[in-house]
Amino acid sequence: MNKINTIFQKKYIMLNKIIIYFLLLSMSLFLSTDYFPIIEICLAVIALYVVIFCISQQFKPMYQLIQSQFFIWYIVLWLFMIIMTWLKNESELSVLVKTWVVFTVYIVEFGILYSDVSTKASLKISNMMEIIAVFLCIWILGFEFQMLLQGNRIGYSVMVGNPNNAGTLLSVYLFFIIYNLTQAVKTKKIKHIIALILCLGVILATGSKKAIIVAVIATMLFMFKDGRIVFKRVICFTVASIIAIVACCTVPTLYNNVGRRFLSMFGELGIIDFQTDHSSELRKTYTESAIELWKKDAILGGGYNNFRRNSEYDTYSHNNYTELLCTIGIVGTILYYSYYIILLKKNIFVKDMKSILNCLFIISVFISDVGAVTFSIYPLYYMMLLIIEDTTIQKNQKELEDGE
Repeated sequence: MNKINTIFQKKYIMLNKIIIYFLLLSMSLFLSTDYFPIIEICLAVIALYVVIFCISQQFKPMYQLIQSQFFIWYIVLWLFMIIMTWLKNESELSVLVKTWVVFTVYIVEFGILYSDVSTKASLKISNMMEIIAVFLCIWILGFEFQMLLQGNRIGYSVMVGNPNNAGTLLSVYLFFIIYNLTQAVKTKKIKHIIALILCLGVILATGSKKAIIVAVIATMLFMFKDGRIVFKRVICFTVASIIAIVACCTVPTLYNNVGRRFLSMFGELGIIDFQTDHSSELRKTYTESAIELWKKDAILGGGYNNFRRNSEYDTYSHNNYTELLCTIGIVGTILYYSYYIILLKKNIFVKDMKSILNCLFIISVFISDVGAVTFSIYPLYYMMLLIIEDTTIQKNQKELEDGE
């Protein structure tokens, strides 16, 4: 009987691995299920499996997820958003509800499978994220290598054909690659180094400013060892950064795709005297327009897609702060970022690599949200918060056990 149980457990863990890989890949490659209805069908099938999984486990993982601070915050946030949209912008309610349902399916399935102790121990989530990142890089290069040779931006073959989305997604996965590299023994570092170079290269080739900024913040993890900052590593990081900046300003392809875009951004901010490009000018215009629109309903906002519907631009505001303010006002915006701040507070004074990783990710969100709308586009950000909460709880439990 024990042998049968062992065989079943191995198959069960393998099936959970396959499902999480499918979730991450479908989210990474397609993002919007409007373009791929078959993904919705697959998600429904997986959801059915998760229900059976919960029943077989006596709802234990589901109970853990529902009890988590993350899940309570997530439900309150989206219910608030749905209510505000229903009251202020009812025509967009169906779009918002569909987004919420798809996000929730992703997050609940991921959260339940991830929160199961026996499953989580074998999954090694950091390694999974690294594998997904390498796969995406190979996918992008496979479809767009010719474009890369021509000096064009790449990343159109994933995330509904948007290089900025592709770069941002890879920059999040980069945190796990770097963490794996800092924790690996010398004899096993080579595979993580290859993954790091590949991922950084593709991020640069997407030309996404926010993705590159997030990648730079992620690489700051190299300045730490055993949770403490090391002066020699700071020097190495600084030298590497200077070399990268010089390369982006002198190598023609890097200058066209990266250097010029950053110089234009700094010119728009008034930091340097440089002619701004069309993208930077548009983003500044969107932000100014969004702030004026928010002032009309500052407390509770105007509901989902308020900026798209009530400004002269048929698009979103390209800024998570202004988009949230227009959607759910100052109340909802504070609610959204409150959980990030809570997690940051719990990790910022703890000297271990996981806590530093958590802090760097949250800081990168605060910075990159100036140039991207993330709350309604990237379910991976919510999954990251779930992982951060889990690692924080584990760390606190370990401290209590050590204290006893």
